[in-house]
Amino acid sequence: MSTENYYEAYWDVEANAAAGWTPSEGIVTREERALFDRWLPAGTVCLDYGCGDGLRYGGMLRERGIDYCGFDVSAAAVEQARNRGLNVVTLQSSGRTSLAEASVDAAICFAVLEHLQEPQQA
Repeated sequence: MSTENYYEAYWDVEANAAAGWTPSEGIVTREERALFDRWLPAGTVCLDYGCGDGLRYGGMLRERGIDYCGFDVSAAAVEQARNRGLNVVTLQSSGRTSLAEASVDAAICFAVLEHLQEPQQA
């Protein structure tokens, strides 16, 4: 299975629901909230690299007044995030975002490194 096909299957909501599983945890921990409180004030432009469907962080950050920009490799996950009203884009095949250099104030990247083919390049 190709990497692209793997992540499209990973984010297939209907198939996963039938199996009784979801890749979305949707729960922000107390420790994560403390980090966000300290480092992400309202008005911050935040890149979420590997945002998935945006359920875990996207809505919560947007509600806090963060300018949220999510990126993911899965078109299915991006569509789900967009359906939540989030600003999310599919990553380029190189893994680069379409954002201009130095255009964000902060970046988050949770549960992503273990999925990279060449994590040392991240």
